[in-house]
Amino acid sequence: MAIILEKDRDWERITEQDKILYLLNDKLSQSGLFKKGSEPPIEFIPVGPEEDGSFQFAIPENSELNEKVTLYSTLKRQLELDFDFVKLQNPTSVLLRPLEARISKNGRSFPRYVLKNGVVLATNFQVGKNEKNIDHTRSQVGFQIIYKDYEKKLAHEYPGIRIVEFSAKDRPRLTELLNKKDGLILVPDLSRDEAFVPPGEEFLDVRESLDEDELSRLKRELLEQKINSVAVLPMRMETVMGIKPIAFLYYEARGEKRIDSAVFDQLEEASEDILQRIRDASTVTVSAKQRVLNVSEGGIALEITDPELIKHLPTLSWITFDLVFKLQAPMRFHGKICHISQQKDLYQVGVDLEGSALSVGKTNPRTRLKSLIKFVSDQTE
Repeated sequence: MAIILEKDRDWERITEQDKILYLLNDKLSQSGLFKKGSEPPIEFIPVGPEEDGSFQFAIPENSELNEKVTLYSTLKRQLELDFDFVKLQNPTSVLLRPLEARISKNGRSFPRYVLKNGVVLATNFQVGKNEKNIDHTRSQVGFQIIYKDYEKKLAHEYPGIRIVEFSAKDRPRLTELLNKKDGLILVPDLSRDEAFVPPGEEFLDVRESLDEDELSRLKRELLEQKINSVAVLPMRMETVMGIKPIAFLYYEARGEKRIDSAVFDQLEEASEDILQRIRDASTVTVSAKQRVLNVSEGGIALEITDPELIKHLPTLSWITFDLVFKLQAPMRFHGKICHISQQKDLYQVGVDLEGSALSVGKTNPRTRLKSLIKFVSDQTE
């Protein structure tokens, strides 16, 4: 298969021949390697110790070989090795000379399960018409109606809540802290200094982003307005400059109200609903059913054969779809496309699941997915 798109990994690269040979001789003596881009994966089995810097591998007869060959193995971490083709010793044996090894610095977050054909399908794809044409530094007139609609809906429970565009003038100071830094902001009680300690790794530490005088002034100004707590949630989308916040869900709680963890979770759900509404407004729906090749709690691999979906693939960064396990209600997911490979009219697409919408029965799709994956894995063991 030809690799069209591949997510950048954080690699530890090894070019010293002695270290590469150690990996092959010691670590992989009992494990096969697979040719990158082959479908189904073609296994290369090390036959014996290296000779003059080259390795002999047993391969299936009539395997396609190029001057450069990349093999991989997924143990706790992804391992890739680049080889020079030396010679074909016979129809089922090849001699390769290693050039470089790459070991992923981050292990796989979740185990991946290969699926039988038809056990899991994806359908009702929503694909963006012009997602990469969004400029977050300019007012998005088409989105403003959605913002106003959600402000009215949310105001009943959260009086004063606002959706602030990235391009807006005189934005609240706290939103400016998220211009270049990823993160969320939550200060549950402005009257207590300890409330400025971020409640989790995904939250920005406001104390590190403002000097002491500015932090004191901001705190005083908010308290003078009878604001007790504040939350800022950036709403990020693919733009002409990459994934950037196009707007912020900004909530200042007054009176007896406080923004605790439960309220913040509800605001996160609202921000995802707003983003989904925006995506729905700028997408087309493709109802084709496509096979899911493998699945994990963090992502899936799709086999794409539908001509309409294939037409959109070159411009897609994100995709929304229904994930359907056999005899189960569908679950709606949104994810980032991280891998595309092609073999003639067949495409394989890897999707990192980065967001979800409620499915039938109002059960959180992440919880259902975890449960169904365990069921599928038990059936395949």
